[in-house]
Order: sequence, then structure tokens, then C-alpha cells
Amino acid sequence: MQQNPGRLGILVTHSYLNNDDCRSDHGDKAREQAYTTHDSAVPGEKNDGEELWQKLVKRHDFVMTLNGHVVGDGTGYLEIRNVQGRTVHQILATTSSASWVVRGICSCWSSGRTGGRCR
Repeated sequence: MQQNPGRLGILVTHSYLNNDDCRSDHGDKAREQAYTTHDSAVPGEKNDGEELWQKLVKRHDFVMTLNGHVVGDGTGYLEIRNVQGRTVHQILATTSSASWVVRGICSCWSSGRTGGRCR
């Protein structure tokens, strides 16, 4: 992002937002979470959704995050402003059908679902 000032970013990743409209956060013991990135057996440094938000997304000019991975209804949406004041649409869409993803996003926006439970 620093090498492309003035460009808007979209983060596409495996695990970021859960279907409770909150970012995955291995440090949040108050919320039941079936899985966070830190549970993975894959070696190397890991960042869950909350860490990606704190370290990357909120600090740069992102407009959207998109992830899958989460079971249940496979959908989630959180709308929050980054440090620049830009609204970042954080979307969970667990599916292999692109048209379903678009319908899910439009449904979230038209219903006023803003993921107000988490910030």
C-alpha cells in the first residue's frame, strides 16, 4: 500500500471475519470461536482477523476485506471506519458461487446489517 499511494485496497484472505459479524481474534476469550488462524498447524507467523485489522487494514486505504472459510451460515458483515475515516466493508462469504456472494453482499447492505456488535 505504501508503494501505491492514492490507490484503494481490497484484502482477500482465508480467515478474517466470523459469521457473528466479528473479526476472528484468538485473544478474545469472551466470544466462542470455533477456529482462529492461530489454531492452524501450518508453520510460520500467523495473523488472525483482528491482528490484520490492527496491523494493516485500519492503517491503510482499504475499502473492503473478503474472506471465506467459516462454516455455519457462511456469511458475515462488519462496516467500520479506518484511521483515514474511510468506511471499510468487511465481508465473509463462504461459498464457491460468485453470484451468491454478490446477492449476500447486497442483502447485507440493503437490510442495514452493519455488524454493529463488533468494532
